[in-house]
Amino acid sequence: MLLCASLPASVSSVKLFDWLTGTKRPAAGVPAKTPAEVRADLLAVNRATAPFVVRDGAPENVDVVAEWRIVDVGGSLGSSIILAGGMFLSTSGGTLNNNGTITLSGGVVGASANWSSALPMTLTNDNGNITFQAADAGNYARNITLSGALSGMGGLTKTGGGILTLSAANTYTGGTTINAGTLSLTTASSGAGTFTDNGAVLNVQLAGAGTSLNMSALTLNAGSTLNLDLNSFGNPTVPVINVSGALIPASPVLIS
Repeated sequence: MLLCASLPASVSSVKLFDWLTGTKRPAAGVPAKTPAEVRADLLAVNRATAPFVVRDGAPENVDVVAEWRIVDVGGSLGSSIILAGGMFLSTSGGTLNNNGTITLSGGVVGASANWSSALPMTLTNDNGNITFQAADAGNYARNITLSGALSGMGGLTKTGGGILTLSAANTYTGGTTINAGTLSLTTASSGAGTFTDNGAVLNVQLAGAGTSLNMSALTLNAGSTLNLDLNSFGNPTVPVINVSGALIPASPVLIS
């Protein structure tokens, strides 16, 4: 089927093209900005208390990405938090304290400053692994320390150049993937899920004599580092890491 139409003489071909492509031009007398200037302006709208973050879109092969987030603007949470996608970003630094619960499934927990929490967190697998991003919107390394236990059937992905420290007796059973920075944990954890290190650092500290960090599989891809810290317990009597399934080492192991 062929559709034909006659345009009024007042409608220019440029305006028609703009209408078809969704192009919005500035008002008469206002100079147009370059793509680089527009990109810089979009990135400049970020602020600590905004319910969104605009970041570089290179990982998605686009110019910029805007993500919705839940913002903690104080450092004290008064109710339960359920994150099923989007981003939770601690903007105040310090320590999060409350008597509620945190349930995480999919989405990103990030940081614009170093922060810590003693709250227990439940990881579910309803929306995939939760991502802990130890870096701010500009990709500067930030540290996250969680001394509350992580439980549930879900897993986690570690990104960002900072350190994610999990010091509790965690029982979550999902997989753990380390894509950047450092993940530090102890042999007190008992979830026994899979661990995959994609060129990052995994630190495992002995929590007590005769304890092991159980894993169903461990993959150390090229560029990864595994550090085993014997703490003050001397030579271990059992393996610091006990892998019940596949062990794929392609990187060095440091014992200290």
